[in-house]
Amino acid sequence: MLPFGHSAVGYLISQAAKPKLKAGAVWLIVAAANVFDLDFLVLTALGIPGGRHHYYPGHTPLMGLIYWLVIYFIFRSKFSRRIFILVALALLSHLIIDDFSYWLTLIGLEKNVPSQINWLFPLTQKSALVEPLTNGDILRKYLIETPKLFYLEIMAVISALIAARIKK
Repeated sequence: MLPFGHSAVGYLISQAAKPKLKAGAVWLIVAAANVFDLDFLVLTALGIPGGRHHYYPGHTPLMGLIYWLVIYFIFRSKFSRRIFILVALALLSHLIIDDFSYWLTLIGLEKNVPSQINWLFPLTQKSALVEPLTNGDILRKYLIETPKLFYLEIMAVISALIAARIKK
């Protein structure tokens, strides 16, 4: 999923909280929903095709725990415990959504998409795909060859826009 979709899902997670959250907490949750994609930028800067970023340790539950701990220690005096629970949900949502096309493949609703997330890292190792995945390759696969996750992303963005409109 692209950052638009992860942001929308993060926003929807923030809107599940009662009473409604202040803007700073909402922004923190939305940022947490996107933090896993920092590895895309790092790999690209290192000359590794960014399209491979799901296959590296930066996209694992273990890294999510590390991200959560960093966020917690930086912001623990500013936000309540319930905000950090929502941050954890936003982090988890990123991995779930990134692997969603694989799960659709398992039930026959998508075409041969391999698992994107190494859920048991470091207990299991997963190597990056052999073929070079440029940003263009990834977009073509995402938008044309296996578009169901893209449709889900559009629905998430529309839902977030509706939720924001209703909030006003």
